Amino acid sequence: MNYNNKFINDQEMKKIITLFMLTFVAGMAGAQNSIVSIDEVASMMQDDVTLENKSAVVFISKRDNIIVTSSANNDVISPTRKMDDGRFATEVTCAMEKGGDRSRTFGILIQGTTLKGEKKKTLAAGKRFYFDVEAAEHMLGLLYPETRDILYPVEGKTCIVFNIPPDINNLKVECSNQLRGKTEATSENGVNVLSLELDANVLKEYIAIVDNAQQQLIEKNNAFNALRAEINAKASDPKYDIDAAEAREKAMKSELEQMQKEAPSLFVRLTGESSNTVYVDVAKLRALGAKAKLTVNVTDALHTEKVFTGKFEEMLSQANTHRMNRDYKLAKQYYESAAQASDASATDKQTAMESATKMEELNAFKDETDQLAGRLYEITRNNQRVNKDQLHALIDDISERYRTLHLETKDQFYLDEANRLQAEKSKIGFVLKGRFVMSEYKGGSLQEVPITNVRIYGSQASNSDEMDSPKFSRKGEIIETVTAADGHFSLNLHAGEYKTIIFEAIGNKDIKINKHVSVEGRTDDRNVKIRFPKD
Repeated sequence: MNYNNKFINDQEMKKIITLFMLTFVAGMAGAQNSIVSIDEVASMMQDDVTLENKSAVVFISKRDNIIVTSSANNDVISPTRKMDDGRFATEVTCAMEKGGDRSRTFGILIQGTTLKGEKKKTLAAGKRFYFDVEAAEHMLGLLYPETRDILYPVEGKTCIVFNIPPDINNLKVECSNQLRGKTEATSENGVNVLSLELDANVLKEYIAIVDNAQQQLIEKNNAFNALRAEINAKASDPKYDIDAAEAREKAMKSELEQMQKEAPSLFVRLTGESSNTVYVDVAKLRALGAKAKLTVNVTDALHTEKVFTGKFEEMLSQANTHRMNRDYKLAKQYYESAAQASDASATDKQTAMESATKMEELNAFKDETDQLAGRLYEITRNNQRVNKDQLHALIDDISERYRTLHLETKDQFYLDEANRLQAEKSKIGFVLKGRFVMSEYKGGSLQEVPITNVRIYGSQASNSDEMDSPKFSRKGEIIETVTAADGHFSLNLHAGEYKTIIFEAIGNKDIKINKHVSVEGRTDDRNVKIRFPKD
C-alpha cells in the first residue's frame, strides 16, 4: 500500500484535463462576447451516394454574411447560396480518407462583427449534416455622454433614462427587486426611450445593505480560511480536538455557502430577446441622489452606421465596446484616444484617462490570470504527476482572481468561471491516510502502540457516537481490511462517496469499541491517527 499518495491518479487527471481544457479555452475566448448558437438539425441529415469517401456539412442562417472555417485545410467550402425559403446556406465538403481524422471543428464568423461560434462534429462518409446558425441581431453597449448633473423634477426620486436607436426593439430594463423600480417606455424624436424611476432613499438604503452584506461575507470568508489553516497546522497534534474543529469547519462552510447564495446584489440591466445583456456601471448607480437623472445612450457594435456628435463620443463608444468584450488592452488605447480628442472637455479628458489607467491594470491582472490558467492547462493536458495540494492551491488562486475580476468589472462571466472551477475541484478524489494505534494512560502519560487487523467500512450514516458501538448496524460496505504490521493505512476516496468511514479492530481482545471519521463534504487529503482506547 502507498502511504504517501498525495498525487492525482490517471482517471482523476483525465477528468481534470476535460475541465481545464473547457475552462481555459472559455477564458481565453471570452473576449469575443459571442452570441452565436450552432445547433444540429438531426431530422435533416441525409444519405448521399454521390458523397463517396466524403461527407458534407451545411450551415443555414438568416444572414448572408456568415463566414465558415474548418479545422482541415483540404476541406472545400462552397460559396453561400440563397435557399427557396429565403435563408442562406454554406456547404463544406470534407474528405473522409481511410484511417484519417473524421472529426472537424467548424468556426462561424459574422462578417464585420465580433461575433463568432464554434462547433465540433464527428463525420461519416456518404452523409450530409445540417446545422442551424442563429446570431444576435444586436450587440449592445452603454455610453454615458453626460458629464454634468441633470435634475429629475420629481421630489425624492431619481431616474435612469436609456436612449435606444430606432432599429433596436423589444428591449426591457430590469433592476434589483428590492429597488422597486418603475419603468416607462416612450418615443422621442424617433428614438426609443426606456426610463427607470427609483426612490432615492430606497436606493441609498439598499446600497448600505449590499455593502454590509459584502463586508460580512469577507469577514466570514477570512474566519473560514483561518480555521482551515489552523486545522492543517494542528491535525497531527494529539491534544488538538480535530473532530470538534472539523465540525466547526463544516458548519462554517455551510453558513458561508448560504451567505453567498443569499447575498444581495445591486444592478440595473438592459436585456433583449436577440441581444446581449448590458449592466449600468454600479459606480454610476452609487452616485445617484435625489432629483438626479442619469442619461445612458445605447449603442450597437454590430451596426457601424452610428452617428456621433464628435470624435470624443466616437472613441468613447469604441472603448466601452472593447471593455464589454473583455479586450482591455484595446479599450485602453481607445480611452487614450478619447482623452486626446479635440472636442473633449477637461473633465472628459480626466475621466477618459482614469478609465485608460483602469484598463491597463485590468489587462495586466487578466494576463497574469490567463498565464496561471495556461499553466494549469499544460499540467492537465500533459497528464503530469502533480501534487494535489499544489493543484488545489492553483485552482483556488485562479478562482479568486476570477472573483476579483468580477468585482472590478461586474462581468458575470468571471463569477461563473470561478464557481465552475470550485464545483469541479470539489469532485476530485482525496486521500485519507494515517496509522492505527491502541492508546492507554499509564504512569500519567499517554502511551500508544501500533495495531494491525482493522476492518474499514464506508458508511452513508451521519457522524454520531453510536458508530463507535460494535453493534452499530449501518457500518456500510467493507472497503478493505488493513493488516500492516506498523498499523499504517491509506484510502483513495471519491468526494461524496461516503459520509463516514468506520474502523473496526478485529481479533484484539483489548479493544471493545469502533472508531469513526467524518468525510462528509471533504475534498482535500487528510492524515489522521486512529486511536483505539485499551479496554
